[in-house]
Amino acid sequence: MSKKRKLQHVYPIPRIVCMCILSCSSLLLADNKAWTTDQEKKLMELYKEGLDVSEIYSDLGRSYEAVRQKLTELKTEGRLKIYNESENYRIELTEEKQCDTCPNKVAFVFKIFDKKEALSREYVLHESSGPDIVYNVKLWGKRAAILGRRGDKPLYVVSMLNLETLEYTNCFWAYKLSLSPSGRFFAYVKFYSRHQSSISDIVLIYDLAKSGVENCLAGYCGTKTDSGIPVYPRENVISRSYNQSYEKKYIVASPILWSKDSNDIVFLCNYEGRTNTARVNLCEGVEKPGIYEAPINIADFMKPDLLEEFKRQKASQLNTISATEIVWDGEDHVIVTRGQTYYMLQEKIRLPVPK
Repeated sequence: MSKKRKLQHVYPIPRIVCMCILSCSSLLLADNKAWTTDQEKKLMELYKEGLDVSEIYSDLGRSYEAVRQKLTELKTEGRLKIYNESENYRIELTEEKQCDTCPNKVAFVFKIFDKKEALSREYVLHESSGPDIVYNVKLWGKRAAILGRRGDKPLYVVSMLNLETLEYTNCFWAYKLSLSPSGRFFAYVKFYSRHQSSISDIVLIYDLAKSGVENCLAGYCGTKTDSGIPVYPRENVISRSYNQSYEKKYIVASPILWSKDSNDIVFLCNYEGRTNTARVNLCEGVEKPGIYEAPINIADFMKPDLLEEFKRQKASQLNTISATEIVWDGEDHVIVTRGQTYYMLQEKIRLPVPK
């Protein structure tokens, strides 16, 4: 073997490194092209869904810095407007400025117009537990839910405002936040700090038609971490508590998907080395959820050339998957995309919804 061939054998360039180099080069080349109207529209839509720049720049075919600069440009020019309106109210984010009382925080200035009274007022959101970024506003009756994020973390902040009195009533922190099609309910995973990452997930529901007090369990005061009604897992529904177990660990492994009628939520959940498709039915109310689960047999979706190796291993930790997207396919099936395990699942997986 020649010296040159030896060097090539001993010091190969990993395939993944080559792919990253090519990907970065293509993104940099794309940055030199002007933004189209459709690209700008898509960027604003993704931003208002609560996605961070790090989560959307590759979908737009641009670099992280280019997307960040474009967002700043759209805000400065007033083309990216954060607002909402109902029959009685209109609310719009008009300014972001440095907070006077807390220099490290951003103060968000909202203009609120009461259509019935023909009255325009201003409200400044500058709570220490509030958001660093505001990306949308949702309305239900006289309540406004200001949706934001804490920095670049996957942590959502929902700040509740009474539009009639301009009273800041409460806020809650959440992971995997998902708003129902009706616009009335939020489904989300309970917040936990980084040092608590080994504890179980709890899925909660927050009802915008109810007050902050009504949206917390008896004996709790509705803080940023203890708000919402537990609907999964069963242990927390039965015990009526926010206690997160270290022994029985449930991990929500996909976004939370709502049914069109806002009566069900569906998601993947990892538990005891397996992944289940979970459905929570809310027809009898948030306090009486119906919980249904069905195990996923990962071997059914394995690439053929890896199936035999998978069967030989039979390791429980290889029987779980996670997904970044889940969508409906008819009324009783969902399609999970970007599912991942060590053994490389098919890109799209069609799963029945448990009944």
